[in-house]
Amino acid sequence: MFKLLFGTLATIAVICVGTALARGVRDATPFLPGHVSTPATEVRVTFSPDGQRMLWGTIGWKGGPGGWDIYESVKTPEGWSPPHSVSFNSTDNDFDPYFAPDGEGIYFFSSREGGLGKDDIWFAAFDHTTGRYDTPINLGPNVNSAGDEWAPALSNDGQILLFSSDGRGGEGGHDLFFAARERDGWAKAEPVPPPVNGPNDDFDATFLPDDSGIVMSSGKIKMDDVKLYLSVITPGGFVKPQVIGNEINCPTGLTLGPSISREEPAILYFSSSCRKDGPGGMDIYRAPMPAYDWSRERNIRD
Repeated sequence: MFKLLFGTLATIAVICVGTALARGVRDATPFLPGHVSTPATEVRVTFSPDGQRMLWGTIGWKGGPGGWDIYESVKTPEGWSPPHSVSFNSTDNDFDPYFAPDGEGIYFFSSREGGLGKDDIWFAAFDHTTGRYDTPINLGPNVNSAGDEWAPALSNDGQILLFSSDGRGGEGGHDLFFAARERDGWAKAEPVPPPVNGPNDDFDATFLPDDSGIVMSSGKIKMDDVKLYLSVITPGGFVKPQVIGNEINCPTGLTLGPSISREEPAILYFSSSCRKDGPGGMDIYRAPMPAYDWSRERNIRD
């Protein structure tokens, strides 16, 4: 099934990733210090398709009902509104928000009651008229397992759900999985084909703006050694992920939680615990989208 999906995505992947680099942004910079990035911990910002809302994961923020909570800010004529805890937070962990490409709701993971394992992926529908979120629903056993599922992300047409899991077997601790949308939900998840998953933890991935590849986190979580990688999709499938340079990654530490705003397709947002210019232990940064080095791929010809 996924060979067909990959073939569809690959029709646009022959364009070199990174040709539309951001203008006016040259280095990674902390994102909205004091508003989003604080002395506490912030991971993975997501934006509504119209750019009017942003949500992100927090650890150690006061005012939320759980230890890990999702916060939201809304754009106003005066700028971004003061952050507030979203209505669908629980007393358990709620994290890794992702705004659906059609703007109809938020995908996230939660350890709340009613799940199938530890951290499960849930969906909270969004009402554009009232600006409110509905009660979250669990995505069910085709996606969730007895283990942890993290970092849901969707292709730009909303037909493919990308996430990580350590409860479905695989190559390493956490592996990346795909699930295809069906009329009544999601088809049974399958691992992203080789060579994407490896013996380390592969997680926290997001699609590139044109669905021509993914940015993913890979490394050893327990050893605080995680970096961002870029893998594109060719007519033959995914190519081996390339580690992104030190303009984003650090020699040691955690670099994870990549995301892209549809209003800023040339900007990569990510979280880092190892950069020294942010206000906290782990902050959200923004940087130009890195280019893919096609010269390293022997099977690619001009």
